[in-house]
Amino acid sequence: MTVGRTGPALGLRPPLPRSTGAWTFRTAQPVTPDLDLVHAWMNDPDVARFWDQAWSREAWREELSAQLADGPAHPCIVERGGLPFAYLELYWSAQHAIAAHYPARDGDVGVHIALGDPAARGAGRGSALLRDTARGVCAVTPGCTRVFAEPDAGNRAARGAFGRAGFHELGEIELAHKRAALVVHTTDPAEVAALRREVVTHPR
Repeated sequence: MTVGRTGPALGLRPPLPRSTGAWTFRTAQPVTPDLDLVHAWMNDPDVARFWDQAWSREAWREELSAQLADGPAHPCIVERGGLPFAYLELYWSAQHAIAAHYPARDGDVGVHIALGDPAARGAGRGSALLRDTARGVCAVTPGCTRVFAEPDAGNRAARGAFGRAGFHELGEIELAHKRAALVVHTTDPAEVAALRREVVTHPR
């Protein structure tokens, strides 16, 4: 685990978002049925193309176990109407590689998302989930007013979904494994322009 300045104050990993009438968030467990769900979803070609984590079931068991043991991400299963819908990972932005690209502050949370149900892709439900996730994270996380994400720059569908969910694009950044679009959902939209000026594509 990479220990950042936010860890001692805010906990090992971000808390679960507040559940709503539409969505239920729970911690993903490294056992059946969660393990089988995550393994199957990550091996879906559409997901694997951008996540690049089409690992074996055992590798995912180890990954989920490690996340729950020492973080820094919080693996989550999202249910819609009582049925599994998506996989999320929540992380402290200041402990992630994106912190080299913008001035991260205490309480900033990052999110990764994979829609598990192929039928849900393109139906607008992903955008609804992203919007409610951002609001739910800010509602339960002390000091959190901003939720960030870094979808692959080539993933136009994801970028569109984030935009429809109220996320603002700040610029493209170079991470170790991909070129990404840095996006933010903030309770203070007036700060977006300043954030765009501060984004660093290639940190020194």
